Amino acid sequence: MAGKAILWWRRLYWFLGVCGFLAALSGEEKERILRAVEEDREFRYALMGLLGFREVLDRITVLEERLARVEERMVKVEEALAGAVRALEKLLREMDSEKRRLERIERILGSLGRRHGLGLERLVLEAYRDLLERLGIDVYRVEKLRLVDREGRVFGVPGQVVDIDVYLGDDVCWLVEVKSFADREDVLLHYHKAVWASRQLGRRCRFVLVAVYVTEEARRLAERLGVDIVAGYVVSG
Repeated sequence: MAGKAILWWRRLYWFLGVCGFLAALSGEEKERILRAVEEDREFRYALMGLLGFREVLDRITVLEERLARVEERMVKVEEALAGAVRALEKLLREMDSEKRRLERIERILGSLGRRHGLGLERLVLEAYRDLLERLGIDVYRVEKLRLVDREGRVFGVPGQVVDIDVYLGDDVCWLVEVKSFADREDVLLHYHKAVWASRQLGRRCRFVLVAVYVTEEARRLAERLGVDIVAGYVVSG
């Protein structure tokens, strides 16, 4: 491969020398060359080879220009990618900061709940009482329901106790799940529990998940499953 490259450059160097030589010829000398082209077949073929080589050089020049433009575009793509990576890293830092903030809120709410005899779930329900009342839910009548899953339909293990909050209105039954932070898995679990619990109660119930924070993915999934969402903040994730 290296030998071919050396040979190519030698031919190029020779060709450039020939070009310089032809440029220095007089008119009479050029006429003799033209006659030789007409009369000498071997000379004519040699000259045609030189002209073809020049065409190859022109094509190489075009390819080099195209390659330079491709390299410029690649640089721009790399810069854009680096910017996207920086934006993602910033978002991850913000999410981590938000998670720590949520953990602090949970500790504060838990402390307040212990002091005043209220659990975290009750505090969250109180915080979103106005939104829940629009759905027809009286937060003061939401009660904890404990059912035994004898067949293991919910968790896959027979005999497990399933806890779920329930509000029994005059004409509607609401099965309620309260979380400080709800993601896609929380929505799936609540839906699975609520479907099973509504069958145990023998009533057609509506499902609602109440959370301080809910992910956008969880919100979209809840909408598809028919689960109402009451949340303070919708976050990416």
